[in-house]
Amino acid sequence: MHAGHESDAVDHAGHHERELPRGASRKCGKLGPVTSDENRAPRRWLGAACAALVIALGCGGDTTHTPAPLQAVPKLNDGPSVEDSAPVDQAALAQRVAEINERVAALDRGDGAAVQAALQEHAPGLREVVEKSEDASVRAGASLLLGNLHEWNGDMRAAVSFYSQAKDLIPEDPEVHQLLAIALASDRQYSRAARTQKFYVDQTPYDLEGHLLHGQLWVQAGDNDEAVKAYAAYEVARQLLLDCLSGQTSEGGDYVKPAEERRICALALAPAIDNGTAVALASVLQREPELAVRQAVIETMGTQRLTSFKEPLDALAAQEKDAETLEVIKWALAEIARDPVETRQDPVPADLAEQVGKTAAESDKDGATDVAAGVKTDAKATDAKATDATSPAADAKATDATSSADAKAADAKATAETKPAE
Repeated sequence: MHAGHESDAVDHAGHHERELPRGASRKCGKLGPVTSDENRAPRRWLGAACAALVIALGCGGDTTHTPAPLQAVPKLNDGPSVEDSAPVDQAALAQRVAEINERVAALDRGDGAAVQAALQEHAPGLREVVEKSEDASVRAGASLLLGNLHEWNGDMRAAVSFYSQAKDLIPEDPEVHQLLAIALASDRQYSRAARTQKFYVDQTPYDLEGHLLHGQLWVQAGDNDEAVKAYAAYEVARQLLLDCLSGQTSEGGDYVKPAEERRICALALAPAIDNGTAVALASVLQREPELAVRQAVIETMGTQRLTSFKEPLDALAAQEKDAETLEVIKWALAEIARDPVETRQDPVPADLAEQVGKTAAESDKDGATDVAAGVKTDAKATDAKATDATSPAADAKATDATSSADAKAADAKATAETKPAE
């Protein structure tokens, strides 16, 4: 079996989980696209910011209890005031964020009383960190935890304020931008959410899920022109990933990309649940000679759970000799049986599809030939930030981290009629 990796999201009840395959991550109970080297460390962000993002966007978790009164967000400063008479133990502040993160991670977000109690207990200490820590990543971690608690307490405006503060502290971190974008969408601030998500997709150009969220946010904001651009960027990235996976010098000739790059691109296609991608994956599976690439294609099929994959996987299982590949096939078939998905059309809205196709066809693809390296770079930009041994959460693992971005945006869309967008 492949070496297990920590997940990007908490599993739903009833999910029949297998040990994570090489190079994969989970989002909302399903495998998500690979974004780094094989057997890379679990996704981490930056110091204490990583610790907070670990539990920032869990699947579901909508609260219905009455939120506690909004408290003012601590004003950003450049660290402790020179007027402070007592020296501040910076290591203690960092350790406090790490310890509170562990306690908040174990919190039942559906228990309104427990959430309010945690907010009352931890908010003062976290606010002190924001005010007195000299480390921007530690202060960002405290801000993100405060945003978590306010979000789960039903106070999205407060959550947005704290997430915005974290973004200002570590503006180079794309994950924090996406976290803020999803919170803004939950608060029906769709235009601002879309503008915030733009930074994320610019920094992670092969994250298909990020592109889909970006397009959906512009649709919800009522700006179809920007939505067309966002969905066109998704389509360009999807096609480049397919070309990376299946490109050959000639019919039956050598593959353009080496096996490792093809494997990475196969896993990155997981969010592309549409007929065209499904047909391409099935075709690749029939002719791909490398075990590692075939396993990655099968893993993506199991992630997508399309019913059209069952027949080719059954046929492959009947003749497969490699034990590890057979195990992956069985897992994929079990996932399809557990929660089958009928073949879907393009995720781009039908009324925009024609214009999106034209815009994508006219897009400049120069400089985008090394797609697999781009996928890995997306992750490296954030993973590298968590390597500082002095960070309070340098060893934090990204379990229970982010929900599927489109799922949360869809939740916001479902209730958009009850509150006008900006």
